[in-house]
Amino acid sequence: MNQTALSWPKVDWKNFQKISLFLYREQSGDPAVEEFLRQGHFQAGIDLLSFVQSTGRHTCIQNKHSELSLAQLKKALSVFLNGTFAATADIFILTTTADLQNQKIQQWINQQKILLRTQNGLAFDVWDVTRIEDMLKFQYRLVEKYFGKTEAKVHCLQPAFQLPELTSCPNFIARHIQPLADGPADQSWDFGDKPRSVLTLTALLSVSGTQQKICLVAEAYEGKSSLFRQTAWELSELGIGLAPLPLDLKFCSVLPIARLLEDYYASWLSVPAKDIIVLIDGLDEVPTEQFNTVVGHIRDFSRDHPAVRVAFSCRKLFYAYQHLPEELPGFGFYELMDLHHGQLFAYLEAQLNSRAAAMTFYSKMNGLGIGDLLTTPFYLIHLVSWFRDASREVPKTKIDVARRFVDESLQLSASRKIRAGLSLDKFSVHYKKLLQQLALLLQIKGVNACLDETLQDFFSQVDIDLLAHSSILNIRRNQWSFMNAFFQEQLAALALLNFDVATIICLITVGQNIRKVSKKWIQTLATYLSLLPENNTERQQLIAVIEADNIELLALSEGSKFSPAFRLEVLQKILQRANRHQARLVAIDESNLATFAGNSDAVVNELIGVLAADTPVIVKIVACRTLRYLQLTNTQAGRYSVIAKRQLLIENESGLCRLLLEALAHYQMGDDLFLTELLQRRSLLEMHEFRQGLYRYFSRLELVDLYYNFLLEGFDVLYAHNQSTSHFGSERRLLELVLDTREPRRIRQLFHLVQSEPFQRFFRHNNDTIKEFYHNLATACAEIYQTDTAIIFPVVAYLIFTGRHNFDREANEMVEFLDKTNTFSLGLRIALLSDKTAQQRYAFSGALRASCFEDILYAVEEGYIDRRQFAVFGSGFYYSGHQQEAEQLEQLGVVLFDFKNEPDPKALLYREAEQRKRQNDLYYISSPDAFREGIIKLYEHFGKTIISTEELHERYDSDKPLLEVNSDLVCWFLSEQADDENGIELERCLQALGDKQWFLTWRIDKLMKSYLVNYFPDIIREHLDAYYKEAVITFPFPAVNANSPLRDRRQAVQFLKIWEKYQFETPDTVLLEFIRMNSEGFNGMHFAEVNKRNSVTALLLEYFKDYPQLIKEKILANLQNGLSDAKVIGTHLEFCRVLRIREALPFILTYILDENSPTRHDDDFVNLYLDLGGSQADLLPVLESITDLNSYLFLHMVKLLGESYPDAVTARLLFCLNAGDTSAERKMEAARRLAQLGNQEGFSYIVAHLKPGQLAPFDIQGNIAVWNVPTVWGLEQLSPLMPIILDDASEQMRFHHSPKYLLLEILNGFAAKSEADLEITTTFMNQCAIQLGVTHPKKAGHLGWHAEQMTERYRQSDLVIISDRVIKRLFNQIME
Repeated sequence: MNQTALSWPKVDWKNFQKISLFLYREQSGDPAVEEFLRQGHFQAGIDLLSFVQSTGRHTCIQNKHSELSLAQLKKALSVFLNGTFAATADIFILTTTADLQNQKIQQWINQQKILLRTQNGLAFDVWDVTRIEDMLKFQYRLVEKYFGKTEAKVHCLQPAFQLPELTSCPNFIARHIQPLADGPADQSWDFGDKPRSVLTLTALLSVSGTQQKICLVAEAYEGKSSLFRQTAWELSELGIGLAPLPLDLKFCSVLPIARLLEDYYASWLSVPAKDIIVLIDGLDEVPTEQFNTVVGHIRDFSRDHPAVRVAFSCRKLFYAYQHLPEELPGFGFYELMDLHHGQLFAYLEAQLNSRAAAMTFYSKMNGLGIGDLLTTPFYLIHLVSWFRDASREVPKTKIDVARRFVDESLQLSASRKIRAGLSLDKFSVHYKKLLQQLALLLQIKGVNACLDETLQDFFSQVDIDLLAHSSILNIRRNQWSFMNAFFQEQLAALALLNFDVATIICLITVGQNIRKVSKKWIQTLATYLSLLPENNTERQQLIAVIEADNIELLALSEGSKFSPAFRLEVLQKILQRANRHQARLVAIDESNLATFAGNSDAVVNELIGVLAADTPVIVKIVACRTLRYLQLTNTQAGRYSVIAKRQLLIENESGLCRLLLEALAHYQMGDDLFLTELLQRRSLLEMHEFRQGLYRYFSRLELVDLYYNFLLEGFDVLYAHNQSTSHFGSERRLLELVLDTREPRRIRQLFHLVQSEPFQRFFRHNNDTIKEFYHNLATACAEIYQTDTAIIFPVVAYLIFTGRHNFDREANEMVEFLDKTNTFSLGLRIALLSDKTAQQRYAFSGALRASCFEDILYAVEEGYIDRRQFAVFGSGFYYSGHQQEAEQLEQLGVVLFDFKNEPDPKALLYREAEQRKRQNDLYYISSPDAFREGIIKLYEHFGKTIISTEELHERYDSDKPLLEVNSDLVCWFLSEQADDENGIELERCLQALGDKQWFLTWRIDKLMKSYLVNYFPDIIREHLDAYYKEAVITFPFPAVNANSPLRDRRQAVQFLKIWEKYQFETPDTVLLEFIRMNSEGFNGMHFAEVNKRNSVTALLLEYFKDYPQLIKEKILANLQNGLSDAKVIGTHLEFCRVLRIREALPFILTYILDENSPTRHDDDFVNLYLDLGGSQADLLPVLESITDLNSYLFLHMVKLLGESYPDAVTARLLFCLNAGDTSAERKMEAARRLAQLGNQEGFSYIVAHLKPGQLAPFDIQGNIAVWNVPTVWGLEQLSPLMPIILDDASEQMRFHHSPKYLLLEILNGFAAKSEADLEITTTFMNQCAIQLGVTHPKKAGHLGWHAEQMTERYRQSDLVIISDRVIKRLFNQIME
């Protein structure tokens, strides 16, 4: 067969027939064409048949998946014309994979077309491989199915990818992002300063080679969705071929990401992977129970498509609780920053036309208590538009903002006609209440969107029509949601006004004795409290519920709705709570507390007083962080600075000192005497956390140059800080600060540091951070160059020092300096004059540009560089992305050095020898006679009848080359006949050839496995085809069994291997016999797929997919007759698994239990037995009979049977735990399983191995619930171990190996079992806090904090299910 564009050998005759059917259907539009009869029946010369109703005639198609000669063509046509359909057909088409582009054949075809049309009224046509492949160019999916994706991409004209229709967001304000590290804590201090970060999501995603996988973290309704839509549009407008593909998970099924892309963007794979940017929004809207599944889909997609850029958004709450950095390794986590003060006022001045008007607006919003909304563009834009409308009053509260949006949505659609011909504005009151009902429904259900079917259960069609006109609702893909979660929460608060306090408490809380406000209701409740008058009795009852729950929740409501005295009281209680637990806030952060409390003198004095008092450090940190978010007056800032400086000279906790220093920096308070005293605190100076505060202080007070050496010394502290545990982002502030100078001598010092081994090692894999640093360093050096040109010398030295070879990446980023200063030529001259090695010059070669050509030529002329160095420079151009310059330099090299590509004579001789050897092998293997000829020629070459093995392997360039007779296959054959003592005798070889069956098997084996397949695939295929068609029909397959001669068994398997590779036409009876020869084993299809090879099992399943009963019957017959080979048994059970052959269960059980079975106790068979419906009770003997308790099977059976047969499993586990030959690791595993089954002995074993200062006995975050023992008893066992939680030594261990965190995991497990267990556990924790207060006075309160965390997790438990009947009753109350 001639070389074609597609790999036809991988397509069997059945699939070729299907291809022909599909192509004819596509070409003719005839849906009636179908396959005619099955193989083995007389088909009258046709394979596909169609009856055309309009003409009453047949269309007949014959398929030939083989080579065709002219004689065979004539025969095929003759068979059809003499058949039964010739008289009723008006079209006959012959399709073939043969290449018929031969003049003689084409002449005959054209003659027959004319003859048959004129004489028979028959349209005759032939589709050969060339024509078929032309048709297939337009059938991408068809080619992908039968030939694979690789060939489909190469061969087909893929459907044009259509970039989704993207639009910009109206009134969009640029949003900045920053790595999620220290940023959130620093953000408030930067308010009013220069922008913290100007990085945009578009900039980050548009540059190839930067962070490819991104998670954007932000709170609800902060603009994540708008940013993703805007980013997608901006990326599409860059004009650099990027393909942004947005996915909104709110409206998508929970499917793998690749599947979603196929559904929404069918041809997305036709786009180069490097140009695809997938933007996934709506992760917050995914049902909680499916959150981890979706995260797994994102992880799998990023792993399977490493070149595709992926970004998704997530709430901070989910980021923290779901441990996303651990779940998504390789992702960069960024936070969406609030609008910067400069951005805010730039927008206000542009919209309000003056700075004064902007200040007026800003002051008014703060006065109304809604100033915090201004940092979110969604609210800023609308608040400004309302402020500009002098005829309307600006909303005064967040709930008023929500109401205004509802009113505006009504105005937008007021004139729309609904049923009965009335306009929407006639139903305004009803419309507003409907929105409240919908918001309440979503809150009760605990979701952010619901299906149309759900709405129909609660709303009439008229009401649904009203809601459909709302502009604050999203209705997509049969799902309804509010355009922003803010509306759902606020409108649900309005709905609560219709209910009594008892109803509200039942709605919003979980638990019976421990009443906790459900997480979903916290923000709604805070808004609801703000709607009630201060002295309202229901408000007081709700506040009491919140205080009993967690008083911190009050800080989430609008502070302006409470009196200053009440806000101060809440602040004091929250601080007392933190003092009691010696821990930070649990349900809120300090920004919430600051917003609620305000900046009155009483509040500020309370917080400053905490700093001055003898309170735990953690409480002082809470006070500091709260002060950070308050805008202090000059007087307040002065009082704060006095206390801060005093504390800094006596405090030893580095985190608190950092916060105090940042406060002094922000308010620019401090003096030389204070700084001198502070820098004498040597113990603190060894702590990177403390230095971080100093760095901010130096930057703000412009002391960088004065303390530059101090900054450089900080790198050693940074390395030590990250030695045992990496602290992401801890280096950023120091890297930024050392570049905050323009003194040349300081930059030279910096270059000296950067070239040091510790710096290079520390930043080797921190690509994003170090690239930004080099960019800023190059910029700084370029600025200095304008006044001090000598700065180029350390830059060039650094380029030579690092270069491409150091980091295995593209040319060093410092090349940017040469570009900014246009000094590529000067840099090269400096590099050439430097006393550097060839390797170092190679490093600089990536910094060359076309302007360096003249200097390179001069250097050649003067002898500075030789031919080899010249070639290195050419490589530098090439690998730095300047291929055109590389080619030009290579052309110059031809002139300068007279480059010539003369072939190596030895290479030519070797090539000739290999080519002759291939031809010899191809001839010898063609037949037994040819092979005999080759053997005789070889012995004639040596001139003797006995040769040694060594003589077979003469070199191709030796004195007596074997060019004429050299053959790998002959040498292979002779080596097998060798006698170690007497060499290889000719007579012995000829005797082996005389055993025709043995040699036939040997020859076929070599045809399939030798290297010749790679060089002559078509010829080898022809040899195998000829052998297979002749021999497979007569071979006695039924008679072959385990007791048959080896040669018979080998030949039977050989037939199987040939069919596996080529799928030659084979009778169904033989294919069914192949099942008994197939030794792929259980899971063979999976292993074949992983290793990218054919699977006989899969091929047989595909072949008989329309007749699976044939395979089932054969499988059961083989099992009944008995099988002895373990792999063959595995193959049969693989068929049972796929075809669900439950009738095989008795055989499977026998293979598992029979002591004489080669597959006894096979765990895969155990799983299959249960999967097909077998009883677990049947497998109890397996558990009892296992003697190796350290084996995988033992543990596997424990997992399978533990839940259904706990007593039997417990008995075996106890035996394992106490057996002398059980390994320590297995004993611990047994103990964990015992504890999970509620056994106290197992739990006691675990407790006995939990010891202070030692590694935990097993890693935490497992899936074995060791806390299933009685809670009270379990806590008694843990009581002596509670000091571990407060032990400093545990903090030095890695998280997964720490006994502290294992102990906490067990305690949390006890607490999560039920509400009653939660009460028992938290009571126990608080009692331990009291008892350990004597020995651990500073940390005992931590136990109380952990108890609070347990109750906080309980808050996240499932909502109380409220019946539809109760919801409808609540709806009625809203409408009253």
